[in-house]
Amino acid sequence: YWMFDVNGAMGEYGVDAVYASCEGDTTMANTLIENYAADNYDIILVIPLDEKGLEDSITAARAKGPMVVLMSNEPEYEVDGGLTADMEACGYAVADMATYWVEQNYPDAEPDSIGVAIVASETPANYKLCKEAMVNTMDEGELTYTAYKSGDLDGGSMDSGFTFAENALTADPNIRIFLTQENEASKGINNYLLSRAGDLDLEEFAVFSINSDITSIGLVTTASSEPAASTLRGLIPYGSDDVGRVAADIAYGLLSGEKEAPYWIFDELHTQPNRKLFDVMTKGSGDARMQPLYFLI
Repeated sequence: YWMFDVNGAMGEYGVDAVYASCEGDTTMANTLIENYAADNYDIILVIPLDEKGLEDSITAARAKGPMVVLMSNEPEYEVDGGLTADMEACGYAVADMATYWVEQNYPDAEPDSIGVAIVASETPANYKLCKEAMVNTMDEGELTYTAYKSGDLDGGSMDSGFTFAENALTADPNIRIFLTQENEASKGINNYLLSRAGDLDLEEFAVFSINSDITSIGLVTTASSEPAASTLRGLIPYGSDDVGRVAADIAYGLLSGEKEAPYWIFDELHTQPNRKLFDVMTKGSGDARMQPLYFLI
């Protein structure tokens, strides 16, 4: 979905852009980068599964002329610009939220008695850091233990979330908490729990997610103004809707020669419906520019 934002923003700048998928294959990604460099493209924007596996092709491409912008963790080799998201911080934040919920709802629980199921991806690298943050936090909890976890789940679809929840509870009936990186997967987990409403007490269960769709939280209301049936208890929202556009801004800044692009960390703990928040943090707009003394106070 980031690439749709990139293509749209580039079109607004009057820049022609082409898009290709490596289909999760690092070898194919290397081939695409080599081909674009040979075809004399001005800039190559890459969303890698593994930035380390692209070092040779990216270094060779830059030597031939094209600039390279990377949307991933900052690599150990040189690129012309980049953008990454602090998914590790998101992982810790959502796990802390779940830990607090357990402490409030299970005050008399025995140590290590509440099972936690974590569904998360291993790729790209920052998603792996997110998963490790969730696992480590829940393993350290006095009341919780990580009973069942999985790697990539078919793109995080609702169907995969449904199946994951079914398998998790079959493997360990003590599971009460689900953590996920994927919005659609969290909905699938919720759907499975709702399908078991006849034999499960849904008040005992909680699903926590990291995603950009705040309407999926269980606090939304239906047309009848009754609370929506949901085990989705909370989420850490992040700015995925703007990540692609910011990457396009970096790329265009390089193309136009207006600025050099550093390696930016896009803090996904700040949800934002538009560019205003990002502009305030990076360009000094609003109070930060017009009232510097007030801002410092």
